[in-house]
Amino acid sequence: LKHNDNDDYPDFAFDVCKRVIDNKNSLGILICGTGIGMSIAANKVKGILETGKVQKGTKDVVSAEPDIVVVLGKDFN
Repeated sequence: LKHNDNDDYPDFAFDVCKRVIDNKNSLGILICGTGIGMSIAANKVKGILETGKVQKGTKDVVSAEPDIVVVLGKDFN
C-alpha cells in the first residue's frame, strides 16, 4: 500500500483487518496519531479482536486468539 494524502485511515484499517482474517494465525499492526481512530475502525470488523494497547500479557492474548490487530498511537512509549 502506498500513502496518498487523499486516503482515509479506515480504508487501511479495514484492509489490514481483512488480511488478518484471511490469513489465520496472523497479526495486524495499525499506527495512527492517537490510536483511537484506528481502534474504532478495527473494532467494526467482525471477527477482529483489537487489543487496545500493548501491555504485559499481550503475548497470551495473541496466542489464544488468532485474529488480532494491535493499534499503536504515534506517541507510544
